Amino acid sequence: MRNSDTVCRLGGDEFVVLLSEIAHPNDAASCAEKILGSLKSPHPIEGNDLQVDCSVGISIYPKDGGDAETLIKNADAAMYSAKGKGLNNFEFFEKTMKGRSPTRRDPLLPGKFA
Repeated sequence: MRNSDTVCRLGGDEFVVLLSEIAHPNDAASCAEKILGSLKSPHPIEGNDLQVDCSVGISIYPKDGGDAETLIKNADAAMYSAKGKGLNNFEFFEKTMKGRSPTRRDPLLPGKFA
């Protein structure tokens, strides 16, 4: 990650990566590919090789949302689309994905459901 990027854990196994300084959406795709590539190799932990798989959903401000909540919900929908294509994929949010992510507790709004 670059110094201008922010990574935070939403909860469980969900993370948000904020790329605040990108010139083009393809920069986000490049970052997603780097994240997926870095997780491909087994990670040795206490004598065990752990394999980590992930799916990445990408939403772009302001095209896919004007606030953090909308951007996260849309990235979540894109992530579920990526999961549908198999592990270790990424997808950009598309308007046809709206409402496709399963109902789950919203980590940003405790007690509320997305």
